[in-house]
Amino acid sequence: MIEIAIKQFGENGIIKTRTSDIAKVANVSHGTVFAHFSTQEELLISVIEEFGNQITLRLHELVNANSSLLQVLEAHIEGLIEFEPFYTRLIIERRLLPESIRNTYIMIQSTVSFHIGIAAEREIQQGVIRKAPIHLIYNAWIGLIHYYIIDSDLFSPNGSVLQKYRHELVEHYINQLQNKKCKEDNKMKQCIACGMPMKTLEDFAMGDLENEYCLYCCRPDGTMQSYDEKLNSLTNFIVKTQGLDAKTANSAAKSMMAKLPAWQTDSTI
Repeated sequence: MIEIAIKQFGENGIIKTRTSDIAKVANVSHGTVFAHFSTQEELLISVIEEFGNQITLRLHELVNANSSLLQVLEAHIEGLIEFEPFYTRLIIERRLLPESIRNTYIMIQSTVSFHIGIAAEREIQQGVIRKAPIHLIYNAWIGLIHYYIIDSDLFSPNGSVLQKYRHELVEHYINQLQNKKCKEDNKMKQCIACGMPMKTLEDFAMGDLENEYCLYCCRPDGTMQSYDEKLNSLTNFIVKTQGLDAKTANSAAKSMMAKLPAWQTDSTI
């Protein structure tokens, strides 16, 4: 019933949606709704809590795994996309809702802020992003997200505005926070395994500036590909993009890799 309520609130608005509307879509009697929730307010609180749990669970997992701020923000925006119609209604109608519901919303935002703050503090200490008050770091992020959501009819009238702009929003935000020296270092860095320039956090393996190899040379577990793995993928890339036969492409890939730091000491790594 909570899933149906989330959908109805998102489609029709939180204030306009009645419990009888939810019961009708759920194909149950109106009384059945109140058998689970004594009031509509209690139902809405449960809906917001379920939304919050889904969002914060993933953030908690990432923070515990020492994930980068980039990865935490990407997980946050991905979670919001899943509930975007409902979340849009919530932030637009929030001031018109009962105090208990507004307080539930505040608690969820505080939990999200806490997890983003942990990732941000870690990168401040590492010198990855410049020092700034944690509450401003979060408020700037959520303000950016809310601006696009509230004006979604202008930015993306026919679909999800967060889905359309998710990568631009995250990259822009990270660039604004990034330490100046770190930005300069990133512009100069090249992947040691394939030579690709790594200019943004997304280019680095696992979004980690400490990695000297790019996302294309990274295994799912975060380690760098072996020489044979990279040779195979680079050969296939040359065949696909230049139309060369496999033997010629393999020879070109070997020649290219021989000039790269990762393979200069041992071409059989």
